[in-house]
Amino acid sequence: MSRVATGIVVVAFALMLPATSIAAPPPAKGNKPPKWDAGSARGIVQSVAADAIAVKELDGTALRIPVGQSTHVFFDGRRANLGNVRPGLVAIASWKANKAAAKLQLFDASATVAVVRSVTTRTVVVTMPAGSRLTIRATPKTRVLVDGKPSQLHAVKAGFLLVIKGARPAGKPATELLFLRPG
Repeated sequence: MSRVATGIVVVAFALMLPATSIAAPPPAKGNKPPKWDAGSARGIVQSVAADAIAVKELDGTALRIPVGQSTHVFFDGRRANLGNVRPGLVAIASWKANKAAAKLQLFDASATVAVVRSVTTRTVVVTMPAGSRLTIRATPKTRVLVDGKPSQLHAVKAGFLLVIKGARPAGKPATELLFLRPG
């Protein structure tokens, strides 16, 4: 075999190896690699285990969200617990290396999640998933929840998520608004 052909075979073999086997040396004795790499996920819950939620993202990527007793769970904008997690729900979370996700947001697939653009004392303007804008009227009697806790509309900022469940009568002010802080 010529030197050029041997070089091509060696390069081709090296490209087939996982990047971690080339880039990172093996862990030193006594040092265990982290159980979880840092990451984030947005996808459909596939299965639930005591320490992780398996999700499939829209591009087909399968990921595991690390969870634990310290994970704060929100279901359609309300406080919940890990017992509420079930296959078919939409899950959003991010986590640090070797740590459980601090916040796990769950949504029923029938709920719509919009992004807050602006807030006044009586209105919330959101961007719907399709990109259109929607203005929602509120009154002093409108119940406002932020991360599952009672709050006031002035505490809501651009970038928060608004969970919209079901259709509300056109022109009527909202009776309840469920917001989640981003992240």
